[in-house]
Amino acid sequence: MTHILELRPEIGSLDCGSLNFDELLYGTTPGFLRIMARAYQQMNVRPELEVFELGHIELAKQLMTEGLIDQPALFQLCLGIKYGAPASSEAMQAMRNALPPGSRWSAFGLGRLQMPMVAQSCCSAGMYELASRTTCTWTRGFRQPTPNWSNVPGPLSNSWECAY
Repeated sequence: MTHILELRPEIGSLDCGSLNFDELLYGTTPGFLRIMARAYQQMNVRPELEVFELGHIELAKQLMTEGLIDQPALFQLCLGIKYGAPASSEAMQAMRNALPPGSRWSAFGLGRLQMPMVAQSCCSAGMYELASRTTCTWTRGFRQPTPNWSNVPGPLSNSWECAY
């Protein structure tokens, strides 16, 4: 979290749980997520809740119930990671349906499944991510960040903008 503390971006990733990435393990305990979420709130950093499977959404909902994630929450459905949710229409729909009402969401798929997931996200009225995770995130209907995300009024625009 050092880079978040130093740079204080308007949006910061918050990976909501542990996952095997092939032979690597990314581990985040619920206790550490609570520490991170509290720090994000104190710094006015909006968490981008990265979820790789349905259990991660349940953990994010718990953090919301505890008042550690402000609403409307911003979810990133991460699809096609080995041993996570597959990059399929069914997986995206299941994850979208599990989100809390009023949540904002986007989705991405890896490699050759990137464009099909972009199309699926568009058809599902979500925002979507295009291009490399390390370059630029393109979203449909996503307003520029504002200091108070809970006051973003009305429907989102139909413009194409670079969010990062």
